[in-house]
Amino acid sequence: MNYKALGARIRLLRKSRQMTQAELAEQADLSISFLGHIERGTRKASLDTLVTLCNVLEVTPTFLLQDSLSSAALNEHMVTRKDIVQEISENLIKNLRQWSENA
Repeated sequence: MNYKALGARIRLLRKSRQMTQAELAEQADLSISFLGHIERGTRKASLDTLVTLCNVLEVTPTFLLQDSLSSAALNEHMVTRKDIVQEISENLIKNLRQWSENA
């Protein structure tokens, strides 16, 4: 597990959302000190804490953990997402055709 990369990703997301450590810590029910350790990669976050951070930051666990996942795991995730996007696109096209026929 690459804790430094995980922490850096959390810090990047927090800053991109213009949040202070205090704001993220409060929303995630963590101490500022512990969040700082997580961001520096000097302490390990529990699974519950990672899920809470994902929810607060509005990202998937895969996004947070991508630096620690194997290439095969990431590729499988991307294939699954590609299938979902393709299915959504096909449904949109189908619905637009039906709408235009009924208009």
